[in-house]
Amino acid sequence: MPKPAVEVSESQSTLVAYCAAIFVSAFLLFQVQLIVGKHFLPWFGGTPAMWTTCMFFFQILLLVGYLYAHILANKVPLEWQGVVHMAVLLSTFSWLVFFAIMWHSPLLPDSRWKPSGPERPVSHLVALLAIGAGLPYLTLSTTGPILQNWFARAHPRATPYR
Repeated sequence: MPKPAVEVSESQSTLVAYCAAIFVSAFLLFQVQLIVGKHFLPWFGGTPAMWTTCMFFFQILLLVGYLYAHILANKVPLEWQGVVHMAVLLSTFSWLVFFAIMWHSPLLPDSRWKPSGPERPVSHLVALLAIGAGLPYLTLSTTGPILQNWFARAHPRATPYR
C-alpha cells in the first residue's frame, strides 16, 4: 500500500522549509568540522593526534546535541520547545557575532591563539575548539533532530526521514 501523501491542507512551502532547514543544518554540521580542522592543521602539525582530537571533540558535541534534542522533545511541553530552542539559537548567534568582532571570523581564532611550544597540544586544541566552534556546532547538531520531531508531530502521516 502506498504511503499517504502530505495532507492537501498543509502548504508545500512548509514541507520545503523543513527539508531545506534540515539539509542546510546537516551540510553545515560537516562543513564546520572540515573548516576548523583545516584551520588548525598547520598550527598542530597535522599529526594523527590532532585529527583524532578534533573528531573526538566533534563526536562528543554531536552526542550532547542529540541528548539536548531528546530531552527538549520528550521533557519540555511542545509550546515551550520553540521558546527554549530560540533562546539557544539567539545565544549562539550572539556568540558568533562576538567572536566575529574579536577574531574577524566567527569560528576561527586569530594567530594570537596559536600554540607557542609543544606543551600540552591536545588540551590546547580542545580549548580552541570549545571556544571557537563549540556552541555553534552544538546548536547545529540539535537542529536536524528537533525539526524532524516537530515535523513528525505536525504531519503524523508523513515521514520526516527522506
